[in-house]
Amino acid sequence: MSNISDFYRDKVVFVTGGTGFIGKIVVEKLLRTSEVKQIILLVREKKNTLPEQRIKDICACP
Repeated sequence: MSNISDFYRDKVVFVTGGTGFIGKIVVEKLLRTSEVKQIILLVREKKNTLPEQRIKDICACP
């Protein structure tokens, strides 16, 4: 494993902007390459779309 994977092993990671273009990539990379304990996303309402719906939209993407 790399040093980055070792660093995030068993850590709790707080991500802001996780629904944006770069944020999605960061979250995916964390999930695929490291053994994080938990990822916490801060998701806000945007353009009258509730945070719950924004998360559902992200999870529906291939």
